[in-house]
Amino acid sequence: MSASVDAGDRLLRRWTVNVTLGEMAGFMIPAAVWGGLASTGLGDAAIYLPVVVAGAGEGAVLGWAQSRVLRDVLTGFVAGDWIRNTALAAGIAWSLGMLPGLLQAVFGDGVPDLLLMAIGICGGVVMLISIGWAQARVLRRHLPRTGRWVAINALAWLAGLPFTFAAMMLAPDGAIAREAAAAVGGLCMAATVALLTGLVLVRMVDPVTDRARR
Repeated sequence: MSASVDAGDRLLRRWTVNVTLGEMAGFMIPAAVWGGLASTGLGDAAIYLPVVVAGAGEGAVLGWAQSRVLRDVLTGFVAGDWIRNTALAAGIAWSLGMLPGLLQAVFGDGVPDLLLMAIGICGGVVMLISIGWAQARVLRRHLPRTGRWVAINALAWLAGLPFTFAAMMLAPDGAIAREAAAAVGGLCMAATVALLTGLVLVRMVDPVTDRARR
């Protein structure tokens, strides 16, 4: 039992460190692109596609950081599939998150507030489940009951994202200040997501390890 607990603790620590650093580094890609383009005076319509692509880059970095841990605990794990799925899901999440702003930039006051609200709510739900669902499609090759992974990712991102929103809203004027605020918010978000998903990952991996040991 103690060996299993020690292995679980090591996995949690390694996952938390890798995912925190990976997500923070990845988040700085769209944050830098968005901040840099916005500082030139470009509007939401002009920066939409570059930021979405940068958001996919965030997902690729996050997926790579996670795959460094998963390849050591899941036999036959294919890192490329995990990274691609995570990058695609992150790009979708960013595209949905920025969609209300894009519609307002293109159509102005012609977009009803109720429609924007509906898009925001539906898009928010998809954003929260996108990464977990995309990753679960890879995890189900190795682990049972991967619905847990979708659920914990949704909860983890729901808990972590407010840190970035708060940091950006409270950031003082100036490109350097905005980048610093993005870094602080990204770190808090990344650590939250890493810890919460890691706690569930340990529980998902242990049964497989126990069966293999027996």
